[in-house]
Amino acid sequence: MSFPQILSVIFSLACAVYIFVGVYTIYLAPRRPINILFFAMAVSLSFWSFGFSMSIAEGSLSTVLFWRRLAALGFGAFFSFMLHFFILFTGHGFARRKKLSYALLYLPTLICYLGFTYIPRLNPRQYNMVNTSLGWINAAEGNAWDVFFMIYYITYLTISLILVWRWGKTGKKTGERKISLVIIVSFLAVTVTGTLTDMFGKFIVPGGMPQIAPILMLLPSVAVYYAIYRHGWLNPKDAHEDALLMSDQIRLKAVNYISASLLFAAMVGFVAIFFFKKQDNLEKAVISCLIYLVMAVAVQLIHKIRHKLLRDLLMAALFASITPIISFRYYSTAGTTIWALPVVIITVSTLFEERIVQYLIYGSVMATQVFMWIFKPGATVEINDGDHMIRLSILLSAIWLASKVNRIFQNKLIENARQIEFQRITMGISYEFLGANEENWHKKMDISLSRISSSLATERIYVYMLDEDKEKDNGGFILKCRGFWSNGSLSGLNEMDKEISDKNYPGLAELMKEGHTVAYSRIEDFRSPAGEELASFLGGTDRAFASMPIMAKNKVYGFLGTDCKAMITPWPIFQLDFLKVVSLIISTSYERLLQEKEILELAYYDHLTKLPNRFLFKDRINQMLKLAVQNGTVLAVMSLDLDTFKSINDSIGHDAGDKLIVKLAERLTRALKSTDTAARLSGDDFLILLSNMPSVEHIEQAAVKILDIFRKPFVIDDQEFFITGSAGISVYPYDGSDADSLIRNAELAMYKAKETGTNSYAFCTEDMKEELLYKIKLTNNLFRVLDNKELVLYYQPQVNTHSGEIIGAEALLRWFHPVHGLIMPGLFIPLAENTGLINSIGDWVLAEACRQCKDWHNKGKLIRMAVNVSSIQLRNSDFVDRVKKILEDTGLEPEYLELELTESAAVKNSEHIIDTLRQLKEMGVSISIDDFGTEYSSLSRLSSMPIDKIKLDMHFIHSIDKSHKENAIIKSVIELSHVLGLQVVAEGVETEPQLNFLKKHNNDIIQGYYFYRPIPPEELDRILLEKY
Repeated sequence: MSFPQILSVIFSLACAVYIFVGVYTIYLAPRRPINILFFAMAVSLSFWSFGFSMSIAEGSLSTVLFWRRLAALGFGAFFSFMLHFFILFTGHGFARRKKLSYALLYLPTLICYLGFTYIPRLNPRQYNMVNTSLGWINAAEGNAWDVFFMIYYITYLTISLILVWRWGKTGKKTGERKISLVIIVSFLAVTVTGTLTDMFGKFIVPGGMPQIAPILMLLPSVAVYYAIYRHGWLNPKDAHEDALLMSDQIRLKAVNYISASLLFAAMVGFVAIFFFKKQDNLEKAVISCLIYLVMAVAVQLIHKIRHKLLRDLLMAALFASITPIISFRYYSTAGTTIWALPVVIITVSTLFEERIVQYLIYGSVMATQVFMWIFKPGATVEINDGDHMIRLSILLSAIWLASKVNRIFQNKLIENARQIEFQRITMGISYEFLGANEENWHKKMDISLSRISSSLATERIYVYMLDEDKEKDNGGFILKCRGFWSNGSLSGLNEMDKEISDKNYPGLAELMKEGHTVAYSRIEDFRSPAGEELASFLGGTDRAFASMPIMAKNKVYGFLGTDCKAMITPWPIFQLDFLKVVSLIISTSYERLLQEKEILELAYYDHLTKLPNRFLFKDRINQMLKLAVQNGTVLAVMSLDLDTFKSINDSIGHDAGDKLIVKLAERLTRALKSTDTAARLSGDDFLILLSNMPSVEHIEQAAVKILDIFRKPFVIDDQEFFITGSAGISVYPYDGSDADSLIRNAELAMYKAKETGTNSYAFCTEDMKEELLYKIKLTNNLFRVLDNKELVLYYQPQVNTHSGEIIGAEALLRWFHPVHGLIMPGLFIPLAENTGLINSIGDWVLAEACRQCKDWHNKGKLIRMAVNVSSIQLRNSDFVDRVKKILEDTGLEPEYLELELTESAAVKNSEHIIDTLRQLKEMGVSISIDDFGTEYSSLSRLSSMPIDKIKLDMHFIHSIDKSHKENAIIKSVIELSHVLGLQVVAEGVETEPQLNFLKKHNNDIIQGYYFYRPIPPEELDRILLEKY
């Protein structure tokens, strides 16, 4: 083989390299501009190389000029493509007039095409080709075209290297600086080498040296490709070969390898036949090349067919045809090496799942060999340089293809092994967390981290969890290390004893709070404040870091993180997938813990204050009772209730009232010892357990300390509120030996404390217990009171203030107990309301009063009947119907019935009660407000309600002539009531001065001992007969 032929082969190999690099680059990201430009660079270099390959060893001058002009299509455009590529690669661009800028960028390419390609009239003698022993050489004359090209390539190359140098200098990544150095050094080396060979080649070799620039360009081109591909700039998807697990991905990889092999075979076959076959010519070389090209294209087109079986069958048919075509074509020249091809084809057939496809390929291989045996049992092989080249190309293609197929399966086996190990470890971790609870969760975490560490083989792995206690106290997002493994062993948390919060690492905290996956093979690539904080957190920028969020109920509660020394390649996908699955297992386990905690809190804790509820409080009492028996100490249960909290809640709203309750719970907790317990029952009712008390005196001291929490005001929404509380105390063993009795007696004492005044406490006494027992007996008797006919109604007449005429009467309930005698309603009505008996008793009272009033009407005494009703009765959905039925049954006209409700029931102003009163009003029933002035209502508020009268509470009446302020209030109430169209009833009138005052100020109705006491119906009947 001559030296020109050797150079031709080298140029051809360079062309093959350029085509492979370009095609693979465009395959990675076909629509990405930077990949398209790199592909254009590779294509221009391939034209340049191929043109030199075909021209350097050619025989005739005309053919040499043809291929030289083809090469000009490559070197004329290469430097424009190169500069455009580096403009985009380094982040520059044309801000304005992009079209004009790009036109100027590629203008030298057009000029070079005019002077160096197939337009001989412009420059018919541009090439001065000389045939030497080293091949055809262009002895350039150095005319204007040559000078222009030299200026063009030096200028564009210099600008490109400056851009790369500035990019590497300003870049913050180590990879950017290394890549810029590789590009600059490689291009300078090629430029210097090419210039020296062109300038001094004729002094070294007589006749001059061939131009080898396309071969020298292999160095910077491959170096740039490798460096950029290594750092992922040409592959934004970060594709990892190790992650190929699906058969479609494996098949795609194999198809690309086969196509590349066929393209390589096409080029080598063309060169070998064209240059080394003396009897053959260009036509035969082109036909041979086209066969391989058609096969390469067919492989790609068949692979795009979506129908799986059809695609496999066509692919099998193509592979089955490759064997006979190549075997018969090269049998005479490659008889001993052509056997490698069927072996490779059989290896490729393992990529197909369908057996019939494999059988087609096997049949084709065997049939080809049988036919060759029958029709060509013997042959004389004539071998020349071209035959050796074809043999080597076939063997190289076969070896390369087989190695790639082998690599695919090796990677798959490695991935399968990783998957098995992955499943084994994840199953172990899942099993550990199945039995995790709040007490052993951190221990389970340490065991899991040890297993993760052995699998990932990273230096450190850790779990950071949300510190909810500090988050509540200080606010913000605070993460704290809850598990840490370093170099495969459990380490003390002090090594990672760094909190991640909004204060010390705000950017990093925000990144973790968002719940994103973080994976950086080199921290210095993380250009942001969070990246700088991460470097500080890990102790340097030369670290690789990956983390997965730990989430529960759509909230980030922490992260699973790992770090090691910085890596050149991105984090392997299998490691990130492994971390993700483990973080999901931890998240699921933690969410289950939160759910169990919520269930526990719902069962044993108050949802508002987070204090124990009655159930947990009773359990604590029982535990402390056992200790008290063993230690001989006493313990106390305190029932604490706020004074007038209801009125505060009504005035500031329930939300603000809840805030006050929460603040009270916080103060109460701080006032107790660690062994004491505070619980919330409901509303403003609290229970306190005082344990390990040496004596009752110590209990008193604790009570005083607890009530001291009310000395300072509570600030709610920038408003100060002074509130007080009343407390009752029961002591073990004097007031009970179990939780229920101690709580009951403490509540009993609390009600007594309320009677003595606000912000006071009282110990349970025997008298209180006897009173409680008495009420319990009364409650039991109430269930039979109607059956035993122990209830009677008394009536107190209501008199017109000015005429003194009886115009109505109020029905007043009395209970004549067979043992205890007369029991007033103030004692048994609350008991009836608590037991629900108020509904049946209230119906009896209403029916009896209406019956008696109708009886008087029948006797000619038309008076109005006033009956008290409870708010509980008003809340009943059928109350209106029941009133209507009683009126119908008794025959009393509705306008003679007046229902009285207390002011407390009226000021609640619930929609249901208002609607009930409105319906009663529409029936003709009158509505009056009893005990006006005892609550915090106002006339303006009552004016919006469907009422007819108000009854002044007797404490106002008793203060007449004793307090000028009270007199003014009574006068104002009467005047305003009349303005609002309301009548005023003064109850509790006992003296003549009181009567005169009320007459003077035009009060409407009088009720009191001055005229009549509550009397039985027979006596009132007699009075009505006598006077009327």
